[in-house]
Amino acid sequence: MLLLYRWSVLHPLPSVCLHWLEAAELARFARLGSARLANSYAHAHLGLRCLLAQMRGEHPAALRFVLGRHGKPALSDGPHFSLSHAGGDALLAISTQAPVGVDLEAVDPHLPMDWLPPLLSAQERAQQQSLGAAWSPWRFWVRKEAWLKALGHGLAGDWGSSPVFCQPDLGSYRLAQEGGWVRDLSLPAPWIGALAWPVDRPLPPLRCQDLDLSLLIQNFIASENDYQ
Repeated sequence: MLLLYRWSVLHPLPSVCLHWLEAAELARFARLGSARLANSYAHAHLGLRCLLAQMRGEHPAALRFVLGRHGKPALSDGPHFSLSHAGGDALLAISTQAPVGVDLEAVDPHLPMDWLPPLLSAQERAQQQSLGAAWSPWRFWVRKEAWLKALGHGLAGDWGSSPVFCQPDLGSYRLAQEGGWVRDLSLPAPWIGALAWPVDRPLPPLRCQDLDLSLLIQNFIASENDYQ
């Protein structure tokens, strides 16, 4: 089973549910430099907890995450998941089959991407030159970050040794050297996204389910006594 959810992180947050977050999440929440960033972070992580808890038949506060070698959170007894948020939205992939990675970006065509070329390998630079105007830095970015997340590396991984998949066409791509797949996601502008998993089996087309996080939170608040 492979599921994809999307929700807004901009709505007012019920303070009563902040205690559902673990100490590490609350510490990160407190360190964020602005109310907007803190609110977005809390919304994203509460959505993650609510959706995983709903699948597992638990309360969101009962979930205990473990960190992988490069800091990727996981549940020791599953399911696999990957979370990303940008531009006021969050995107979550849940997989019962294999590790998964997802990335979401809100594209600003006027924003320079001067930071990207130094991160490219020689092979990637050659492909960039061959594609010319068909090269999409944003599309490349979400595909590559989704793949690194699927491997459990995140941005701490080795960019130079990771696969290249900056083809101009949308779709699903096999990463031949690694035996994994990445798929572009169909999202409304200005968002773009990609989904990846390290399994040598094509990713199916996925419909992104829009989530009413406020309603899901209220349902858990109303039924908290059932989990005690």
